[in-house]
Parts: sequence; structure tokens; C-alpha cells
Amino acid sequence: MGLIALGGLAVVGLAVWELRGHLGRRKDALRNGWGAPRREPRLGDLGVEPPAEGPRLTPGIPEAPDSPSESPAEVDAPPPAPEAGAAAPAEAPVAEVTEPLILVLHVHARGDWFQGPEIARVAHDLDLLEDEMGLLALRDHPEGPALLRVASMAAPGRLPLERPQGFTCPGLTLFTQIPGPKPGAALYAEMVTLAQRLAESLGGEVRDETHSTLTRQTMDHTRHRILDFERRLRIARGRS
Repeated sequence: MGLIALGGLAVVGLAVWELRGHLGRRKDALRNGWGAPRREPRLGDLGVEPPAEGPRLTPGIPEAPDSPSESPAEVDAPPPAPEAGAAAPAEAPVAEVTEPLILVLHVHARGDWFQGPEIARVAHDLDLLEDEMGLLALRDHPEGPALLRVASMAAPGRLPLERPQGFTCPGLTLFTQIPGPKPGAALYAEMVTLAQRLAESLGGEVRDETHSTLTRQTMDHTRHRILDFERRLRIARGRS
């Protein structure tokens, strides 16, 4: 399992490397809407401890001071109201968006590894098209941009589907990036659906980016990550 996980990380790492290498040419796309021109990624280039309790206060009414030199403890006064014309307090800083958000899912084989001819058959049934990098791409139409890609979990990730005989792999890795051709929530929904269909057709199991079983809680957390990223992206575009 450890080698399989490392292989999946290597595949995704190549994709992330390519995205970072072309980040400078993608700045305009990050500032524009979902339909902004974009360059498809290339795989080959491609416990906090609780705070300590404060001192406990003993209930009761404080006694009057014995002498003028002693005085009751001072009570914190409310902050003074801002003066007229004073500047409003600065908003909390928003983390800068400098890189795309990469989303990853895996489909692990159960028992025997996935066989090349079976992968080719399922890819045809699910309308997955092989691209110039030897990966499978999901598109709305043949000439449209790739919504997401499917690679072998074993590096370098290519799927030789033109000659699939003799090819095997321990699983498949699905990945996409945000911003993309569609809003992030829609892309992630397409990814989850495709991963489930691949797992059902090939006899596999859907795993998250850490190779753990994909749970509803994990999917909800990923959706929150997507919404937060897109919120920060909108703020960054508004400032530009």
C-alpha cells in the first residue's frame, strides 16, 4: 500500500509541477471568469491543546476598603466610541490566491490489478477520450476543454490504451484543477460521479487524495475547501 500511495503522489506531483511551471502564463486566467482561456495541464511537465484556564473568581461582594489607600479592583471600561471622521478598522487579511486548487481522487483495485483491455473497454463506455499525453480526459464534447483527467496510479501515469494487452496498474488517479471550465462544485461532482462509475465497472474502491476510503464527511470538507478557495479568488479579482 505504501508503494501504491507513493505512485499516486508521484502522478499528482507531476501534474502540480506542470501547473506551477506555467503559473506565470495563467495569471490572466485567474483574474477572469470561468470561461477565461486556459492551457491544459501536461502530466509529463506536469491536537491543538485547549487554552489554559484563567484564574477562578470567587463569588461574593468585595468588602469596602479599610483605608483610602486601598481601592476595589477596577472594572474594565468599554472601549470608547470612535471619533467622528476616524478611519474604520481594517478588515482581516484574506490569504492570497497564487496557485490553482488541485482536486484528487483514486480508484483502488480490489485484489487483482486493473487490466489494460478492461480499462480500455470501460473508458469507451464512459466516453473518456485519450489525449496526447496518454491520459484519459473527460470532456463535455470532443473538442471541448478537459474537465478532469484519469491516469494510472503508478508513475508516470500513462495508460497505453491503443495497445492495452499486457498492461496492468494498481488503480487509477483522477485529478482536476480550480479554476477550470466549470465552477468548482460542478467539477468536483463530475469527479466523484466518474470515480464511482469507474469503481463499479472495474471492481474497485473510491479513495480520497490520502488513499483513505472516501466518506461523506470528506466530500463535505472538500466542498467547503472549494467554496473558500473561490471566495478568495473573487476577492483577489476584485482587488486587481
